[in-house]
Amino acid sequence: MSNYTDRETRYLEFLEHTTDAYTFFEVVGGRRFLLEAVNSAAERLLGISEINCSGKSLQELFPPSVREQVQRAFLRAVETPGNSTTEQCWCLPEGDRWVQGSLVSIRHPGQVPHRLVAVWRDITDQKCYEQALLDREEMFRRLVETTNVIPWEADFTTRRFTYVGPQAVRRFGYPQFEWLSEGFWAKHIHPDERDLVVEICNRLSTVQNEFEFEYRMLTQSGDVVWVHDLVNVAVDRDGSLCLRGFMVDVTANREAEQEVRRLNAELERRVVERTAQLEAANRELEAFCYSVSHDLRAPLRAIDGFSKALLEDYLDRLDEEGRDMLRRVRAGSQRMGDLIDDLLSLSRVTRSEMRTTTVNLSDLAHTIATNLEQSAPHRRVEWRIEPNLTAVADRALVTVVLENLLGNAWKYTVKQPYARIEFGRENDEFFVRDNGAGFDPTYAGKLFQPFQRLHAVEEFEGHGIGLATVQRIIHRHQGHIRAEGTVGKGAAFYFTLSPTSP
Repeated sequence: MSNYTDRETRYLEFLEHTTDAYTFFEVVGGRRFLLEAVNSAAERLLGISEINCSGKSLQELFPPSVREQVQRAFLRAVETPGNSTTEQCWCLPEGDRWVQGSLVSIRHPGQVPHRLVAVWRDITDQKCYEQALLDREEMFRRLVETTNVIPWEADFTTRRFTYVGPQAVRRFGYPQFEWLSEGFWAKHIHPDERDLVVEICNRLSTVQNEFEFEYRMLTQSGDVVWVHDLVNVAVDRDGSLCLRGFMVDVTANREAEQEVRRLNAELERRVVERTAQLEAANRELEAFCYSVSHDLRAPLRAIDGFSKALLEDYLDRLDEEGRDMLRRVRAGSQRMGDLIDDLLSLSRVTRSEMRTTTVNLSDLAHTIATNLEQSAPHRRVEWRIEPNLTAVADRALVTVVLENLLGNAWKYTVKQPYARIEFGRENDEFFVRDNGAGFDPTYAGKLFQPFQRLHAVEEFEGHGIGLATVQRIIHRHQGHIRAEGTVGKGAAFYFTLSPTSP
């Protein structure tokens, strides 16, 4: 008897401390349920007291919003031998709660149930968690299925699809059941790449568990679709191996690449044609230059020679006006000869082969400055040449650049009592600057055009070819040149050479 009392005591302690709500009912006539006892958890869940509610019916204990579903569960429990379970959402004053009920009817053999035990567990948190998982799963499903990426899963051994996203149906036209049929994948791969794809899939194992490749598939209408597929080996829920991957339609990319290749081929063809045209033009230019240097020089020499002979042998027979005319003829023929020389120099600049090396521009500038001073020793010019300026350039061509720029500075400072000529570097540009005659910046664009001069010949000698030659040399070195100036305050020319210049 003592052992029985101890056991009963332990049961009571368990009922009072468990979080599950225990309710004990007497069954009357198989359809009425009268409360016999509840534990503390049930009192809290139902908001009742055992002392005040003992003997009350189900309808008196449960709120109106839940009575009907509890009644149905109780009736089902007394009609079904053994345990029965139910999940219900109770609308309680403090808020909706999800409960899980485990119901057991107690009956004597051969008789109807006379008692019912209902154990209620609050599973609201669990339901909220499950709903959150379902919501997140639905969100990810919508995200995946609304993109152009096609998710798929296949049997590792048979390569039979077990799942494909709805995008596959939209893109390829085959219904879902065809995708899941035996041999669908291999059947609809382009015949030229079928063996390659099969070979790649055969390489997949737990050792090499990922592969990325591109191949062509055929749509239901017979079109060809380029697919970029990322395949990996995964472990299914039952522990077996499966293939999972993502297909991406890259047909547009492939077509764009093909178009780029076509355009490149067309560009190469045009370059070849253009090169041939340029070579032909260069040959014509060489022929023209040869004609200029030989065929035109002969009559110019004759004009100059006969004019000179007239001045020497028939000077006393000519009046002053005749002598002046002959001098003008000689000056014009000599100027024409100089222009021919300048044109030939300009053409050689364009056609000559470049041999680049590291050139010390400061040393070149000093050499040119010395030569200019020796040509007019009476002049006093202040030279400011920055030391150790170097560039990667063709030495002969860059010498022509500095000779023209420094020569112009020397020429256009001739009227300055305190002339100053500078050569240096600012930022990434070399510069030649002077305090000479300068120019109107409005006409700066004409400076580099052949035979365009901003000063009269009587004021400063020259033919207007030097700066055009300089610009062509600079462009051949992939550089640029620009000019700044103010009338009466000097000019500055800024230029760059090869991008690899230090």
